[in-house]
Amino acid sequence: MAKDNKNRNFDNDKLLMLSEHLRKLATPDFSSIDKELIPKYVERQNQLVEFKKIIDYLIDLNKVMGKDYSERWENIVAESNIIELKKMKNKLNLQLKRKEVNKFVLASQGKSSALLRMSIGDYPIFSLFEICLHSPLTSIKYDLNWLQQLSINDYIDIALGNKSPDILISSIPDIISSCSNYVQPFLEKNTNYEYQYIVYKEVVKSSNEQNYLISNILLFTLIESIVKKICVFAFTKQNPHLTPQEIENFVYYKHKSISGLLTDDEWKRDFVVGNTELLYLLKNNLDEEMIKLRKSILKQIPQDEINKFDNQRLKDGKPISEEFNTLKPPPIYISIGVRLHILQRIYNKDRNQIIHGYYEGLNHSWKNYIYLSILQDICIVGSKYEDIYAN
Repeated sequence: MAKDNKNRNFDNDKLLMLSEHLRKLATPDFSSIDKELIPKYVERQNQLVEFKKIIDYLIDLNKVMGKDYSERWENIVAESNIIELKKMKNKLNLQLKRKEVNKFVLASQGKSSALLRMSIGDYPIFSLFEICLHSPLTSIKYDLNWLQQLSINDYIDIALGNKSPDILISSIPDIISSCSNYVQPFLEKNTNYEYQYIVYKEVVKSSNEQNYLISNILLFTLIESIVKKICVFAFTKQNPHLTPQEIENFVYYKHKSISGLLTDDEWKRDFVVGNTELLYLLKNNLDEEMIKLRKSILKQIPQDEINKFDNQRLKDGKPISEEFNTLKPPPIYISIGVRLHILQRIYNKDRNQIIHGYYEGLNHSWKNYIYLSILQDICIVGSKYEDIYAN
């Protein structure tokens, strides 16, 4: 009994300390609140303060790293990162007010103490993942925001600089296995891709043997070759009045780079995107076409569905199931350049290096994972284009 009284006194002492801490922070009067809720008030405040520190760190990091940017897209993303992070900071300041802390704690009853969800009921909160989307490490330097396969924990660690992208190396066998489900069937069924399929098998062989530099070099030639064949197919369907020679001139000779080809104004918006794919493009694509569409599109998708989308990513770090695509917003059509925007960023920068014989920049094992993911993505796009024009 004496021991129980001692423990009870200790618990009371802790509650008194917490109450005093909250009083000093000018928090609400908790006299009418269950004492068991007091720790949650402290937890919520500490979380918001920690988030503010992370936001300040990422704002400074964007500014420091921005001094060395040479590409237009890098400056656009950095500027957007800073703007969005400042908006988040302002919202966090509002959430730190006594009334908002009180509302949050009451709304979070019975919910996970991790407080990682995008919303609790109708009360919005931030997730650490959402903040980290604006890290210059993941959004610019390593350009990882478009990757749907990357786990949330790994993404956050890379975004905050706690880990290097080398952690992606362990996932290379997984992406090779995934490519066997998307890349191989696409290349095998099309006789037009006979030589590309030969190169693909060499890529897989080199990656399996951990000859990543060789695999990366082959991947660049393979990706460019496949993209141009997809462009020939799409441009032909879009312009049935043009001759084969005119199509070839447009795809292979008008532009010196993939980026120039994909951003040409002659592309039509004929690519239909599903809800899951659309949300990734909206969140991670700063193409001017998508910026114009962003506000109007988001109004067509209920906020609770967007929350459902993000919550699932936070749950398991994987793309959500196709069940999300049962939503029926009006069809959204984008151009091939917007869908393959990833090829206009770090990939294009690396491509220019290899053209000039600078292999050192490609001699990173983790980049093999990135390039294999890009290869898989473009083959998925190629398959969808075939479906679009099947009839």
